[in-house]
Amino acid sequence: MKMVFISFEPLGDVTPSVLILGTIAAVVWYTFAPKNNIYDAFPRIFDNRVRALIWPSHVQDLVWEGYQKITKPTGKPFTVRWWAKDFLILPPKYLSSLRDAEWGHLSFFRTISDAFFLHTSVGDLYDSDSTVQVVTKGLNPRMPQLTPIVEEEIEYALNAELNGKPVSHNAQQFFTAIVHRSASRIMIGEELCRNETFIKTSTEFVMSIFFTGLIIVKLPLGPLRDWLAYPLAAWHRRKLRQCTRMLRPVLQRRIEERQKSGGSQNRLDAIEWSLMLVPSGGEIDVPRLLDELMHNLWAGTSAPGGLVTDIIFQLLLEPKYKEMLVQEASKARGETGHWTEKALGRLPLLDSFIREINRLYPTGSITSSRTVCGRPFVFPDGLTLPVGTRFGFPTMAMQNDAEINFDGFRFAKAQETSENEESTSASRGATAMHPTNLAWGYGTHVCPGRFFAVRMVKMVVATLLLDYDIEWDGHVTHRPSPTLIEGQNIPNLSQRVKVTKRTER
Repeated sequence: MKMVFISFEPLGDVTPSVLILGTIAAVVWYTFAPKNNIYDAFPRIFDNRVRALIWPSHVQDLVWEGYQKITKPTGKPFTVRWWAKDFLILPPKYLSSLRDAEWGHLSFFRTISDAFFLHTSVGDLYDSDSTVQVVTKGLNPRMPQLTPIVEEEIEYALNAELNGKPVSHNAQQFFTAIVHRSASRIMIGEELCRNETFIKTSTEFVMSIFFTGLIIVKLPLGPLRDWLAYPLAAWHRRKLRQCTRMLRPVLQRRIEERQKSGGSQNRLDAIEWSLMLVPSGGEIDVPRLLDELMHNLWAGTSAPGGLVTDIIFQLLLEPKYKEMLVQEASKARGETGHWTEKALGRLPLLDSFIREINRLYPTGSITSSRTVCGRPFVFPDGLTLPVGTRFGFPTMAMQNDAEINFDGFRFAKAQETSENEESTSASRGATAMHPTNLAWGYGTHVCPGRFFAVRMVKMVVATLLLDYDIEWDGHVTHRPSPTLIEGQNIPNLSQRVKVTKRTER
């Protein structure tokens, strides 16, 4: 047998230079080389490449420009760069097709996992609908039972955030903290919802998801982005592990109790519902279940916290709405002074106010985003999207297109003038899946937790209106500018408000 030796001539000092130049060339080619794909079949709205590297992002401006210049006059899609990936932004006419699409064919979960690089911390968690099942089969059917529990937790949260602290608070942080504490009672459980260490760490975990994704997409990493995402997500993984370490012994005790009793413990929280969904005799994947619980907490706190903040901002700007909302809430809550299922159904003005806030100030300029999986998706007019295509709808542009003036009771008025009260209530309510109410998404992947979120927002806002005095900290004459980051609309992060509890109702 012959042996072949291959020798390499030393390249001396030129080797590092060649490697560096080669890497730079590869990045430049990857960034600027034309790519023939579905995104190139439609007009592309470009951002200034230098400006795109500077925070805040201008995605919302690009979407608005594309909607006005392309979608409205031609009825065609356009392409933008969003979360460091190409997205087709589709006209409203395609929205109805999301209603009948299979859950795994047009995937919202794949889109959100890719946007925030969640695979770097939870692997294939978002390939499953387990987190959705916990909400649809566990949370939603039990909401009437949860009302007094959430009411108690809101009161505790307000006391915890106010007692011994200055009157002035960062508005976004304060109202989000109230929602986070209250939601933790349901999405985690009574064992940790008042544990200050867990509350602090889980709040940091929720923040880490967004900011880690933002860092990864903002750095000019080019073809190295997916590889470098893992080390860049180290802080986020650390926060997740800190939370799951505290949660693990709680989950283990629940599992043991369940095994001893031979069935359900009838607790009203997501741990109980998650265990309920495990097939009889099935093995419990504890690490995965811990991750699911934490990600459902994320889903249940981020958007509602911002929504409460936006509502308070609007009420402070237009106090004319406050008195009618106070009267409605006072009458609904009645002499008992407690929230009930019946009382929450008697807040049509507040329900309308919530929906109008979501219309003018939705969480994102793009929603109902999807990724085509498994096989191409064909719309009724023949538009065919290949597997892997990412798309969404220009929510803010669509919802602000016809009427840009705020009318807090717009949808309550529409319900009053309708002859069919039941159908109008279903289409005009704050939780309605409707082309004019896209903050919760649309179609198969419409947010299943929106019913709980709106209930909690109603209870938080109504409690604040009835029992607390809130005012601007300083002289404010116009709505505090939102923080616009990668197409997301976050209530102003620096605005402060004064919150004090009334001594008498």
